[in-house]
Amino acid sequence: MDILQGLIATGNTNRLGWRIVNNNGAFGVFNNRTSNVLFSILNNGAIGTGSSTPADFINSYSNLNIITNYTGGSSGTTISSQWTTSGTKIYYNTSNVGIGTTDPVAPLHIYSDTPLTLPTEIIVAGTIPTTIGTDRCIQFPYSGTAVTKDYTFTTTENLICDILIVGGGGAGGTVMGGGGGCGSIIYASSFNVGIGTYTINVGRGGIGATAITSGTGIVGGSGGNSSAFGATAIGGGGGGWYNGNGGVAGGSGGGCGGGANQAAGGVGGSNGLAGSKTIGGTIIPSAIFEEYLCNDGGFPVYYQVAGNSYSTIAGGGGGASAVGGGTPNNGTKTSANGDGGAGKIYNITGTAITYGGGGGGGSHRGALASIPTPSSGAGGSGGGGNGANDTSVAKSGDNGIDGTGGGGGGSSYNGSPVGIKGGNGGSGIVIIRYRKATSNSSARLLLDTTTTGTAIAEFRRGTGADMQNDYRFINDTDGTIKLQFENSTQAFSNLSANLAWFSPNETIIYKNTSMNGRVGIGTTYNATRSLDVLGNANISGTLNISSSNAIITNSLTNNTSLTIQNGFVVSAPITISPSATTGTVGAYTYHVFTYTTDTAGTGGQTRYTINVLAGGFTCDVLMVGGGGQGGCTDAGGGGAGGLVFIPNKSFTSGTYTFNV
Repeated sequence: MDILQGLIATGNTNRLGWRIVNNNGAFGVFNNRTSNVLFSILNNGAIGTGSSTPADFINSYSNLNIITNYTGGSSGTTISSQWTTSGTKIYYNTSNVGIGTTDPVAPLHIYSDTPLTLPTEIIVAGTIPTTIGTDRCIQFPYSGTAVTKDYTFTTTENLICDILIVGGGGAGGTVMGGGGGCGSIIYASSFNVGIGTYTINVGRGGIGATAITSGTGIVGGSGGNSSAFGATAIGGGGGGWYNGNGGVAGGSGGGCGGGANQAAGGVGGSNGLAGSKTIGGTIIPSAIFEEYLCNDGGFPVYYQVAGNSYSTIAGGGGGASAVGGGTPNNGTKTSANGDGGAGKIYNITGTAITYGGGGGGGSHRGALASIPTPSSGAGGSGGGGNGANDTSVAKSGDNGIDGTGGGGGGSSYNGSPVGIKGGNGGSGIVIIRYRKATSNSSARLLLDTTTTGTAIAEFRRGTGADMQNDYRFINDTDGTIKLQFENSTQAFSNLSANLAWFSPNETIIYKNTSMNGRVGIGTTYNATRSLDVLGNANISGTLNISSSNAIITNSLTNNTSLTIQNGFVVSAPITISPSATTGTVGAYTYHVFTYTTDTAGTGGQTRYTINVLAGGFTCDVLMVGGGGQGGCTDAGGGGAGGLVFIPNKSFTSGTYTFNV
């Protein structure tokens, strides 16, 4: 089947077409004038582009672009990859692989610098808090009627901050008014804010004045300053008014008013000094600041026709990224005449927003029937208000947008200006985006298996049955973590594993308890002792020694001594009934058995039953018999009871009785 475009004619003239064919079960698309194969599908499912006999499942004679990490070949070559497939295996052995890093320094390098937790939220009434990933953001808008809106907040942890400070925009002038200049913009990033209390000031937009007398204009009011952390963004200057009254200097200068008398717009920068700025402080040093943006206001554009006939567009207010529009004494009108200077885009809130547009200049057509388009200045991107267009009556300029620091638009003039005004400047704003100062990020390598399997991390030196010792950590099926040791026979065992931690001040070595566990602190473990400590040891609680063979010795020489301040309390290996007086002297425990009442069947004695627990004990025994009674009436005294002392008497486990 042929599909043709154009007329059927001799040769190729006026004839473009395609040919769809079935060639022995193969579907094909051809250029029917040159017989070039464009596309084919064989009956085995192979697909070819530029080939009628594709050998592979997908075959392309030219480059094949696959939107993955693969790179396309050329001149009919196959697709290539940094990974090599060998049977059921895939590998990359020529360099390092990075996960979370663009500069891997090991065969497998895993890195993460994303904080695990958000910082504590700063809560201030009247603000706008948001969360952006692991950052928080807080916007301080202007509200009220004062020159600034003041906020106070307290941080409870150290923070890393980005900040955008925008001064209030200047108002447009009244009566052929120039556009208001934008509030200057300060942007800084990644500076430290410590724990403490801080004040934020947000500037109001300048107030556009209302004309009350015919022919009398008024200069627009300047915007309020915004400040934070020792940095101040100056408010924009107000626009000038009719007949060459220059715009006011400010963060960005206001545009000059229209009229036959030309003057420059207001100068950008604080206090009328171009380029000057108030930044820096103990928290945000000037070296950290990335930008301080401000520009001059524009000249008016003036057209003189037939002597005193004229038309004019006042100068635009300066913007964050450009000066206000206007070309002095230039009879060629351009689209930029009277426009406010452009602002700049920031995405500190997570959304791209333009701040700092200058206000547009107002117009007056004079004796002319019309003014060539545009007839007034447009507000600059970033919240600048449009200048008013002179039609048949005077109009007020548009307000700048609050929260952007945009300048207000200048008013137009035609007839009486009473009641019209320059547009108000947009209020400023302060935005802080903050994150934790100390990143507690975590790089995670997950070894996962079934609930009945074991997850293993293995550390190997060499391969095969070499003489190197290899180790593996196992999350065993019983819920325990084990360190296994592999010897030259390549057999892992639970019974011989040493675990060591090393630091500049300590070494701790632990040997598996199934091999008569030994622990060394500050030294290697001892072959015959369970615990070896090199250095001072502080025990703030009670040390219990449960062995019945506890021996405290001092093997030190050269006038050294052993001092036991609170002694050792040896766990008692016996129980006594009835209870006896018990106490400790140094490292020893003693019991005193005295006569209290007759025990039945003892004939004037108190009987004590002593149960010796497993292990027994060794003690010294002192026994004293009761003294004899003295005689009556000039008789002799009674005899003393006998005394027996038995040192180092051993008692094995069992039950014993004592009669006193």
